[in-house]
Amino acid sequence: DPTVAGTLLFSPTSRDLVVSATGLIPPPAGQELSCWITAPDGSRIRIGRMEFAGGLAYWAGWADELADAGPGTQFGVTRVDASGASIGGDVLVGGIATD
Repeated sequence: DPTVAGTLLFSPTSRDLVVSATGLIPPPAGQELSCWITAPDGSRIRIGRMEFAGGLAYWAGWADELADAGPGTQFGVTRVDASGASIGGDVLVGGIATD
């Protein structure tokens, strides 16, 4: 969707990550937006659930899963059921770390 725009700020040194996006619609009951990164083997690792406030979707935090993140790591947001059991759905917002 061209109205969706996201920003990813990541520090490889501290492993702090801030993800924000505009244009996303809050999911219906029983679903959530899952924020993830790709593992070195290409699988997706869930790192958090997007929150909504004032038209902005966001997630911020630190996680051990970010230890191997670096150039080429993919970040994304996917709609999933509320259990978060599967994050194999369509990517709503995504990006690749370049440095």
